[in-house]
Amino acid sequence: MLRCADIAPLSPKWTAMPAATRFRAVLACLAIVLSVPADAQPVLECSGPFRRDADEAALIHAFGAGNVVRDDIDIGEMTTEPGAVIFPKDAKRRIEVLWHDIDERRQPRSITVREGSTWTFAAMFPDQRRITVGTPLAQVEAINGRPFLINGFGWDLGGYAVDWKGGALARTGSACRLTIRFDPEPKTRDQAQRNASGGRRFPSSSPVMRAVKPIVSSIALEWPQ
Repeated sequence: MLRCADIAPLSPKWTAMPAATRFRAVLACLAIVLSVPADAQPVLECSGPFRRDADEAALIHAFGAGNVVRDDIDIGEMTTEPGAVIFPKDAKRRIEVLWHDIDERRQPRSITVREGSTWTFAAMFPDQRRITVGTPLAQVEAINGRPFLINGFGWDLGGYAVDWKGGALARTGSACRLTIRFDPEPKTRDQAQRNASGGRRFPSSSPVMRAVKPIVSSIALEWPQ
């Protein structure tokens, strides 16, 4: 099978092809390029360099050695864990990776994007609508197709969606799991934030939760052990 990457003057496949085949191949690849918007947002998914059995070498192959660095990743409660950061100096493209096998740097445990990121997650059902950092709570609920449960704010696990209640976001198309964290809209009143805080779980549709106008603050795809 010919790939667009084979269209190069020194490619063996390219030089062996008849001229007419070369011409058709160029047209096909141009159609692919022109069909993708210039400002298309990259999609976060549990495949390719983030598949279950991937390793540090797979990240380097996909993103380049200069764009993958080893670093300590914040995992909450003032604790860090060795992992990898992709595009560490570019907030729009930055991804944090934690490993199941820390010593060998393989088998991703989670891949996470945070504030400033332009990576998106595409829902499997019903219409591939996208979620990105900054997406409002009501929109996430609409994509899920039903209300879900969120931890109250103000602690290390605050703001995490903890149960999709069988909605569309419970399914990622693979064995990995989607985890989304929300933050209250910064300008909401202190009393409203206090009402939505603490070690309780709130339905996403509850007036208490809607009053603080939560937005997505991080998106993670996680592989269970």
